[in-house]
Amino acid sequence: MSVQENLAAQGKNLGDVADTAKEHVMATDEVRKLDEDSAVSVEQIGAILGNIEKYVGDIIFGVIIRGEVRSV
Repeated sequence: MSVQENLAAQGKNLGDVADTAKEHVMATDEVRKLDEDSAVSVEQIGAILGNIEKYVGDIIFGVIIRGEVRSV
């Protein structure tokens, strides 16, 4: 193999490595975005569960303590 062919092959290999690195960066960015979205979803779910807990508590208080049934 001539020096020129060797350099060309090495250049192609470097290009392939660069392409693979770009793909990894894109995948990492996507995982980061999914992580951020998941954190927001967890906060929203926590707020919803907090509301449900409050409503259930109000219902239990109304039924057991006060002997009342009311719509929530």
